[in-house]
Parts: sequence; structure tokens; C-alpha cells
Amino acid sequence: MTLEILLNTIEMRRSNGGLNAPAPSDSQLHQVFRAALTAPEHKQLKPWQFVVLRAQGQQKLADFFTQALIAQGEQNPIVLERAQKQPFRAPLIITCILRYVEHEKVTLQEQRLSIGAAIENMLLVLTAQGFGSIWRTGPFINTPEVRAGFDLKEHDEICGFIYVATADKTLPPREPIQTADFVNDWH
Repeated sequence: MTLEILLNTIEMRRSNGGLNAPAPSDSQLHQVFRAALTAPEHKQLKPWQFVVLRAQGQQKLADFFTQALIAQGEQNPIVLERAQKQPFRAPLIITCILRYVEHEKVTLQEQRLSIGAAIENMLLVLTAQGFGSIWRTGPFINTPEVRAGFDLKEHDEICGFIYVATADKTLPPREPIQTADFVNDWH
């Protein structure tokens, strides 16, 4: 891959919530996860787990969302129905989980940054494959119901739900970013 192709892929990557079938094949997902597992991380801990949700898995997630709302006292059927529909905004979701590994030299913060890098690698490969994606979190991500559903321990975290499929529209190009607004030399 040339530098120009790499930079173009990075600049093309945009969050796109308009997603429809088809989703990536298993072999395409294998490429996505290979890229994720090359992310920088300290001491070879690889504190990550990626859970692919398709129809039945998405229904389980919808049920966790609804259970979380009910536990919070929500009774409005419209709100509960909306929660049931959320996991079906794309035909495939990748749940990105930080499985914290206690280590004297690798903090929880460093492990969070590491899974963020892994997720970005996945998003870039999905873009290169021609798929759309959007990284979502939302109000349910840390509810007891969702945490229990994914068997999260005390310091484990869901760092995102990556909705993936074919984008139903092309987004306009990103406005040029002036790097000078974000970068300076420290003297």
C-alpha cells in the first residue's frame, strides 16, 4: 500500500449511520479483526474482545436495552419499542469490549487507549473494504443489564458498538482540517 492510498483511506473514513445489507462476509471480518489485533498495546496483554452480533445476537442486545429501561422505571411503550429497534440499525454490530488485565505497568487508561486504536484499525479496514460504519455508545452501555449480558467484570468496559454494513448513501468529503489548529512545538 502506498502512503497516498493509506492517507486517502484515513481521510475517507466517516461515520455513516445509513447502513443496509450486505454486511461484511466472514472472510472480510477476519481481515478486520487481524487489523484490530495489530493495534499498539503494552506487554502483549491484548485486553480486547470483539463480539459479532447478527440477528439473534442483535435481539439479545435489544432485550438488554429494554430490560435496562424497565429497571429504570420506564413504562412508555413507544420508548421501549424504540430501544428494541436500536440494535437493528445495521445488519451487523461488532461489540468492542475491554477485558481489563491487571498489570503493574499497564494502567486501565492505557488499555482503554489500546482498544481505541484497535477499533480505529477496524474502521479503516472496513472503509478500505467499501463498507460504512458508525461507532456508537449510547445510554445503555454501562447499565447493569448490558454489563451482565456480556459478562463484564468490575473493570471491564464496552467501548463501543460498531454498526457495520453497506452505506446507503455517500457522504460528502470531509472539510479540510488545518493541522496547525491542533499541533504546536513545545519549547
